[in-house]
Amino acid sequence: MSLNAALRTATSGLQAAQMGLRAVSDNIANVNTPGYVRKTIDQRPLVVAGAGMGVEVTGTKRVTDQYLEMASQTANGEASRWSAYSQYMDTAQGLFGDPSSDNFFFKRLDQVYSGFAAAANDPSSTLLRSQATANVQDFLSDAQRINDQLNSLSGTMDTRVGSDISRANDLLGQIDTLNSDITRARLVNQDASGAENMQAQLVDELTGLIGVKVSARVGGGVDIRSSEGFKLAGDGAVKLVYNASATTPGYISAVPSDGLGPAQPIQVDGGEVRGLLDLRNDQLPKMTDQLGEFVQRAVEQLNAAHNASTAVPAPASLTGRDTGLDVATAVSGFTGQSTVAIVDASGVIQRRVTIDFNAQTLSVDGGPASAYSPGTFDADLNTALGGMGTASFSNGALSISASAGGGECACSWLKSATNVSTCAPVSPTCTI
Repeated sequence: MSLNAALRTATSGLQAAQMGLRAVSDNIANVNTPGYVRKTIDQRPLVVAGAGMGVEVTGTKRVTDQYLEMASQTANGEASRWSAYSQYMDTAQGLFGDPSSDNFFFKRLDQVYSGFAAAANDPSSTLLRSQATANVQDFLSDAQRINDQLNSLSGTMDTRVGSDISRANDLLGQIDTLNSDITRARLVNQDASGAENMQAQLVDELTGLIGVKVSARVGGGVDIRSSEGFKLAGDGAVKLVYNASATTPGYISAVPSDGLGPAQPIQVDGGEVRGLLDLRNDQLPKMTDQLGEFVQRAVEQLNAAHNASTAVPAPASLTGRDTGLDVATAVSGFTGQSTVAIVDASGVIQRRVTIDFNAQTLSVDGGPASAYSPGTFDADLNTALGGMGTASFSNGALSISASAGGGECACSWLKSATNVSTCAPVSPTCTI
């Protein structure tokens, strides 16, 4: 072997050792750096014309287990999903109050029953009657508050999902750009581990948001796909869009990277977005429906008890309390349906007017509905009573009187959190 060949062989060994030392140095310096993965160098014998001519460094690689990395990404997505779900479910459940507290929502009915029982024991007490009525109002107001806050929480889900999708689009773009950097570095046998570490961190953050599938590319870098296999990044990054309205479930769609073609709905099976969508599309509507069912059944039972205890014979006139409102404002505050009936001395209904506050219509004896105006509600109701009774609104209160020879059965409206109002005959006053 010539002297030059021997020197070249020794030089290649020194260069390989130098690269190995640089890798060890980087590993030690970054031992506590988040996201850093230990790296080593790949080397092989350099053979020329059958003779050994030293060593050749073929590249630098990260020391990582692909299976464990994928398992970690999946676990990260699931952890983020249930963390978001738990956070906002706790918030939703907290709207009902502390079960051990007297202000717990589902204890309100106990207070309603207790109030009516106390008033029944002392019917002459104005204070007890007022307290019983106030308990009912508190129950319904609390239900309305909870319902409104559940709807507001759904809006919070929309805002947070939109923010997460915006961040996911940024991550997809950065991951796709790093694919090009990694591929170029590998083509010229340069150290691409820095870009790969950065890309791995971005992928971890992305899986925490939308739970994607990650696969390695032959030339370096990764492909990102949705749960059903739709490519999101690798050969250009798509743009994710959050689609939702007040009456439809929210979902995610992907617009192709070239901007051509329609948006493609995609499945999101993990990550924070999945947890938020589970709440927004499923759990919060269920809680609202269950709240409405509970309040509706409670109102029905209160009205049934009220109807069973109405005065016999029916009083000739009823006057509501002073609401401090004009007729248009007072009437506009009601939802659902109610009924006003005129009965004769024996209790047989002579005239029945059904009021639909949502549609703003009046129906006489089950006939076709006709529109009323909130500003002239008392006059329109008076007309519908057809001379068998009269209705008037003054000093913030509604009064209804039967014509001579008949008694009257009027109504109180219990407005619930689910926009359902129920009517019950009352005596001796009609609360609006």
